[in-house]
Amino acid sequence: ENIGITSYFSDLEVIDLGYQFLGDLGLAKNCVLSINSIGDEESRRQFKEKFVSYLKNYESELSEDSQKRLKINPLRIFDSKSEGDQKILEGAPRLTDSLNESSREFRDHIFNGLEKLGIPYQSASGLVRGLDYYSHEVFEFITKDLGAQGTVLAGGRYDHLVEQLGGPKASGVGFAAGIERLSLLLEDQFKEAHLDFMVIPVHQDLEMDAFALTEDLRKSGFKLFSHFSGNLSKRMKKANSQNLKAAILLGPDEFKQGKCQLKVFATGEQSEVSLKDLKVTLSKLIK
Repeated sequence: ENIGITSYFSDLEVIDLGYQFLGDLGLAKNCVLSINSIGDEESRRQFKEKFVSYLKNYESELSEDSQKRLKINPLRIFDSKSEGDQKILEGAPRLTDSLNESSREFRDHIFNGLEKLGIPYQSASGLVRGLDYYSHEVFEFITKDLGAQGTVLAGGRYDHLVEQLGGPKASGVGFAAGIERLSLLLEDQFKEAHLDFMVIPVHQDLEMDAFALTEDLRKSGFKLFSHFSGNLSKRMKKANSQNLKAAILLGPDEFKQGKCQLKVFATGEQSEVSLKDLKVTLSKLIK
């Protein structure tokens, strides 16, 4: 959430944050940003009058849910999954046609900003985000990998929500993401994740040093398997069972000299490596 800023830069910042978040998870490439401008209060009021007037001609043909929405929150009808409703909506007035000058300028700044940021998007005139506190830009990141339930992350601007809840007048922009849907999308990536190395202390006095080295290597981007129980033989068997590339063995004498033993499982070779050169050596093994 970004609260207290009316500038369109706030919208761009929040959308970019969502895009980067999905990118960090490796999901952005399979998602499309769908965005629409629903304008300010004046624009929406003008549109709502035209929209309701149009739908009144087809009220008896609307689904039961949409007939209820027509009386309470007409814009929610855009969210209808009914084929009959969607057919009626094809001829309905478009919200974008009712935007006043300031709303159009706000929308154009957003679209220009997205192009500057290199964020691919599609303009979706039917996207209204059913909650009636939104204003100006509303957006969704959608994937085809989840079928009909494709919205992964969604949000928009809410200039009057804080005030409606009894707080001070404060604009806001934000988004929410579905944990369950993100988890489903990430399942395949987790299955494909492969660990490469394991640090094994030869003596129990080096347990903490082995743990510290494991964390240091992880921070440098290496993928390590952890197992802090059992003797040397059991840990080596555990490492073998994980199909790791190599085991990093810390012995008391070598460790005092700033060295370790590196056991490469594919060849069976074991060699002494300086701890200072360890990251370079490991990098060569994963290329």
